[in-house]
Amino acid sequence: MKILKKIGDLLFAILPHINISMGLVFLTLLVTDQFNRAMAFINNNITKGMLFAWCFLVIIESIIYVYRQRKE
Repeated sequence: MKILKKIGDLLFAILPHINISMGLVFLTLLVTDQFNRAMAFINNNITKGMLFAWCFLVIIESIIYVYRQRKE
């Protein structure tokens, strides 16, 4: 049980930072895509994969946050 708590604490500490950095990357890509549509960042398979990973991480972070709030 202690190892699960350590993993949960680590995820709770790291996930917000990962989500902030990925969010800033997507905002940069969106702004760049608006000014230069030929770059086609949004239609790129790498960007779609990153967007999927980001959505997955946000869902995990939200579940952990809700669980911790209800526990307190």
